[in-house]
Amino acid sequence: MASPSFGEVLHSKQVTFLIGPEETPIIVHAGAIARLSAPLDRLVNGKMLEAQENVACFKDLEVQDFERICEFSYRGTYTLPKSERFSDAEVDAATQMFHLADPISPYFMPYFGAHNCEDDSSGKESEGDHEESTPTTANTSVFCDSLSPIASFWSFTNPNQDARLEWPVVSFENTSWRENFAPVFLAHARLYAFAEQYLAPALKMRALQNVRNTLAGYTLFVSGLEAVVQLARFAYERDYIPDREGRSVDPLRQLIVAYVVAHHKHFRNYSGHRQLLEGWNEYATDVLDYIAIWFDPDTIHERGRTRPSHS
Repeated sequence: MASPSFGEVLHSKQVTFLIGPEETPIIVHAGAIARLSAPLDRLVNGKMLEAQENVACFKDLEVQDFERICEFSYRGTYTLPKSERFSDAEVDAATQMFHLADPISPYFMPYFGAHNCEDDSSGKESEGDHEESTPTTANTSVFCDSLSPIASFWSFTNPNQDARLEWPVVSFENTSWRENFAPVFLAHARLYAFAEQYLAPALKMRALQNVRNTLAGYTLFVSGLEAVVQLARFAYERDYIPDREGRSVDPLRQLIVAYVVAHHKHFRNYSGHRQLLEGWNEYATDVLDYIAIWFDPDTIHERGRTRPSHS
């Protein structure tokens, strides 16, 4: 499907989308939405009733989610969601302010060895503004594998679907244990699920990139464990994010598992994470398969990975 020019988008017909349970109306050029994917093109330009009446309804989307989808359809990117702040009733400073792990350095090169991610109970707390940075375009086709969990967070691949991510760029970082990043993670994940549902590969990869960039800049506090668990639960329970096919695992699920395994000593005794492991979905299996990489080197080859050479 050829992508229309910006001029063609501006002169295309307008479609009213009714968003969420309250059916909030948002008017968008059909050409913008259509170029996201073939199914969306058929929705607004085909023979479906929505295309004939120029009205479509997405009741399971939040208004802000659809605003980001529209922004991406026009600009090729979308404004990053912001974190919220825990209220005093939601967190307990005596137990949840402790700093567990620093962000994973975006400049870390997997083939230079493992990044050291040690406990730090110094109670780090500071305040700062969120800054959005534009991802750069370095070599995006080469990923080096390592037996280090941190290295695998950067180098995870999805060989059957040929996932390719831009070179790591931290979108913005949390600076305080009082910041709740669950809304940030889940906003990106909802766009990822929408892209899976409507076969929109560019939006899918942008959302996946933003999840990884946000995780990369995530300082892990005790209060922040739940945000990652909520992200994992969404990825494994949300419709349209596919379960595994043979040895192929969805890229978002791979990424989350890689992050959790890299910080397993912090998640393993967290009650919310243990509940997720005990659930009926495939999360526990994927975690075990990922851990097996460091216990059984042959697993790397089974998963389509190549052991790195260290000279």
